[in-house]
Amino acid sequence: MNTVEKLLNMDAGKLKMPSSTFELYCKKLDDTLEIECKAIDPERFDEIRMNSMDVNSGDVENINIYELKVNTILESCPIFSNMELVKKFSAITPKELVKKLLLSGEIDKLYEEVNKVNGIDAEGDKKRQKERAKDIKN
Repeated sequence: MNTVEKLLNMDAGKLKMPSSTFELYCKKLDDTLEIECKAIDPERFDEIRMNSMDVNSGDVENINIYELKVNTILESCPIFSNMELVKKFSAITPKELVKKLLLSGEIDKLYEEVNKVNGIDAEGDKKRQKERAKDIKN
């Protein structure tokens, strides 16, 4: 069965955006948090990326990595937009809540998980490529 036939036989009503629950140890709280990560609409995902870049005459001059990571996390992880939590931790915005709760390494880990939910898994891709190369050699 080719790909077109396979897709035609599928139920289009069952399309859903993937999500995952990620356990993240938060050193500032000395506790493990379960954080829901939802896939982001592809156009919105690229919009976040573009808004994190300084472009001049078509050339990228700067990428604000912190803005990229935090805005991607905020779009994917609804827990940080919970205004009760924002108030509880005396933050003014959800972005400030992320900064108050998470250390740099924790932001990196959560950002990696968000990327995985969105189909971006560099480590997994590298492993699969190595496995395929081994299979081809054998």
